[in-house]
Amino acid sequence: MAYAESARRRRNRLRAALSGQSTAANLHTVRAVLEEHLRIGARLLDARMVLLWENADEPSLEVAEWKAGGLRTWREAPDTFRPFVADSVNAVPFGMHDARRPGAPVLATRVHGAEPSDRAAVNDAVVQRFGCVALVSAPFAGADVVGRLFGLMERTPTADDVAIAHATAVRLGEALARVVATGRLLDVGAMEERDRLARELHDGVLQSLAGAALHLKRAERFVEARTPEVAAVLASAQQMLAEEQRDLRFYVQDLRPLADDAGDPWPAFETRLRQLAARVNDVWGLGVQVGIQPLRGVLSQRAMHEVYRIAQEALANVARHSHATDATLTVEHEEGIVRMIVSDNGRGFPFRGEFQDAELTAQRLGPVTLKARIHALGGSVNIASSDGGARLYIAIPLGTGAL
Repeated sequence: MAYAESARRRRNRLRAALSGQSTAANLHTVRAVLEEHLRIGARLLDARMVLLWENADEPSLEVAEWKAGGLRTWREAPDTFRPFVADSVNAVPFGMHDARRPGAPVLATRVHGAEPSDRAAVNDAVVQRFGCVALVSAPFAGADVVGRLFGLMERTPTADDVAIAHATAVRLGEALARVVATGRLLDVGAMEERDRLARELHDGVLQSLAGAALHLKRAERFVEARTPEVAAVLASAQQMLAEEQRDLRFYVQDLRPLADDAGDPWPAFETRLRQLAARVNDVWGLGVQVGIQPLRGVLSQRAMHEVYRIAQEALANVARHSHATDATLTVEHEEGIVRMIVSDNGRGFPFRGEFQDAELTAQRLGPVTLKARIHALGGSVNIASSDGGARLYIAIPLGTGAL
């Protein structure tokens, strides 16, 4: 009787949670979807939740884990845990008392109820990585997203637990598919807007600046008072226009999105970073050394775009403000975090010393726009500044929903 009442309460909580407003379309990011659904699943099952899923737009396997400390997300190589479960149970939700035992009994749901089976179950890589023993698991598939949910338990799972895992996985898959589709539409819109802006800047503002420069040049011939002061003012105005034209051309060229090389954006990303360094040298005379760790299969195309924009802005800041002759840019990946280092041999920032991200924010130090871009991605930047130059340490987490 006590068990039946407990099961009834769990089913009622599931219905209430999954029909609530919090799981509706007001969840606008991948991270928000993961936090909400995994939190609900963990509470209903009294379990640690693990999600393995793939997005058709991304080259890597997405991993999420919910436990007492909250949500943790990261990326793995696509084949790290493949196949998640044996083919015999790939399409069904199921439960197990001990996933470590080869051939351990599996409790799988059917239309008419639950039936025990001696089929093989969970990939040993999953068992070892997440410490699986008793568990429930359920698949989900939506438009461009597919994956599997695991609830890692400290008790023997029941048929009700399997049903709860199944319902949670289905709703989670639907929500992820909706957010991924929305993000794709926004990305397409952003690319179209960047193309439009690049055309308008090139055909409008740049042409106007060029026209103004020509008028100033002609004005030199008509100025009656050819005093040194007048000549200096005209020369200064011409210099300002030339610098603005140069800077604007630099940014207009980089508004175009990363080209897709036969479905693989990595070659285009690596090439664009090296072209960026060459262009900085051409425009401002700043020599830039680039070091890039191979990141194919680690960075999504969206992440590559954001990393490129950060590198572009950081190097432009060095070229325009630091009076440096040389700079270095390195891009690496470590434990789900993209790390970038930008250093130069210029005169440093107006402040001296080493400052952590929180200190920079509290004291309002450092490049405002660059910090805002990094913070919008959930990242951080630390700065070391001296008379001999500056060094920026940038860290951006992957798999947070922002990237």
